[in-house]
Amino acid sequence: MGKRYYCDYCERSFADGAENRKKHLASVHHQKLRKTHYDTFQSPSLLLEENNAKRPCRKFHQEGHCDYGSCCKYSHLTPEDVQKLQELDRQEKLAAAIEKPRVEPDIDEWVKSKMSKIEKLSSSSTGTTTLIPVLPSVLSNIPNIPPSLIPCKSSDVFHLNKEAPHFWS
Repeated sequence: MGKRYYCDYCERSFADGAENRKKHLASVHHQKLRKTHYDTFQSPSLLLEENNAKRPCRKFHQEGHCDYGSCCKYSHLTPEDVQKLQELDRQEKLAAAIEKPRVEPDIDEWVKSKMSKIEKLSSSSTGTTTLIPVLPSVLSNIPNIPPSLIPCKSSDVFHLNKEAPHFWS
């Protein structure tokens, strides 16, 4: 039967081929449905801006529908729709104005906390503290473990040489 191409916007399939696909993608019906899909993701401020530039569609407001649908050059928004969009736009601007706390982990803070814990350990004990990295039991049973999973020596990580460049600051 041959390969079939399915268009998610139009919800239809047809014989796949360069000519058929090109013809379908250029069709008015496909363009209209594609625009309708992407308009659902527009911000309220953009929708308001676009529709304020348009005059109201007489046919849509009198009969409740318009033959041109989303491709109509006139606005189909009712006063209630405009009010809802204005409220959404106001809420979006308020949310943007409020500074959100940083949620992603900060590697510098993590390193500082680990360094301070090591300093506390070494200062509280009477002798020198030697940290021995331990391979987790799950990984210890695997033969020929990759070098990236083998823990490095603590001296390599935490006791930096003063002359050696480091990238934690």
